[in-house]
Amino acid sequence: MSKEDSPSCPTCEILITVKHILLECCQFNESCIKQKLPETLYEMLLPTLQTSKKLINFINQTELRYLI
Repeated sequence: MSKEDSPSCPTCEILITVKHILLECCQFNESCIKQKLPETLYEMLLPTLQTSKKLINFINQTELRYLI
């Protein structure tokens, strides 16, 4: 196995993380608002039906499902 560089956000040019995508990246900010995602990462990742549906809709809307 070879070590690869961690992926960088093409918009912000920083390390791509779940936190970056859901809270910091301007590319996805509008989609987060549209899906009415909670304001904290903790709340976004709570295992509830409501937050799960919102996250799935966000992933589909932003087409992140193709990158997973």
